[in-house]
Amino acid sequence: MKYDVYFHNDFDGRASAAIFWDFLRKRGDGVGQFYAVDHGDKLALNWEKVISKSKNKVAIFDFYYHPRATFWFDHHRTTFKKTKWQKVFKQTKFHILKPEYLSCCRLVMDYLRKNFGYKPSEHVRELAKWLEVVDGARYKSPKQAIEIKEPALQIDAYIDENSSGGKPLEWLIESLSRKSLRSLANDKRVRSATVLVRKKIKAGLVFQKKHLQIYDRVAFVDLSSNVYRVRFGPHYLYPKLNYVITMLKTEGMFRISVGGNPWRRSSCNLDLGDLVRKKYGGGGHKYAAGIAGIKSRGEALRIVNELIQILGK
Repeated sequence: MKYDVYFHNDFDGRASAAIFWDFLRKRGDGVGQFYAVDHGDKLALNWEKVISKSKNKVAIFDFYYHPRATFWFDHHRTTFKKTKWQKVFKQTKFHILKPEYLSCCRLVMDYLRKNFGYKPSEHVRELAKWLEVVDGARYKSPKQAIEIKEPALQIDAYIDENSSGGKPLEWLIESLSRKSLRSLANDKRVRSATVLVRKKIKAGLVFQKKHLQIYDRVAFVDLSSNVYRVRFGPHYLYPKLNYVITMLKTEGMFRISVGGNPWRRSSCNLDLGDLVRKKYGGGGHKYAAGIAGIKSRGEALRIVNELIQILGK
């Protein structure tokens, strides 16, 4: 039996897909196609039709719910594109929603083991452990996130550098399902990307130092001119910030990311995912959320200004 596997276009999505692939191999099944999907892209905008037309059984990880999926695991509370889907949704061993999980990767491993007898190898358990750090922003410090010394962070850098346009990076997913993070980080493709990303981080920090706009404990930076996004750069430069708002541009559309300081969680008392879902139709987690598909710079800046006011209260 084959599955078409849809996953969020980031490390957590690919790690989830890798664990599922390992699970399928061990029971004699396989994958038809991999699809990396992101909020606001064509697949996501036509989500109901895209999934309904899939020729194989469907598995979805770390992304929007769809009732046709045979397997669906997610940890985002803002996962239902249709109210009717949310109303009829029921937890089963095939459909799992657990927002308390830091990563979907850990969720997939735990529930495949619990409900289907999956036996993860040591390298799979290591993968799940690190995805809680990466996707849950549980870095020891901003410096750790900036320096990308650990193999998992170098692989994350490779994905950021090579996943534009929804490239599944199937070779990477297979490697994650079979190899240790250290072994994969030694791949020449990952090593080359790490060197390049470190240079971009250095330049990005210079840009942020110059262009970051600070409003008390809230900061905003406009990266829509395709400046490299150093995700925790503002917190590295200004550790006392509570929130950072970032404006990006992808495929002609604007996107806003808003995040709480992972090292000052006690000062970040707003539920960001709930806030952007109710007010702007976005989604995410308590401490990190986003709004995609904004058509104009003017509209994006209007939202930014509103968020500055809300987060600064």
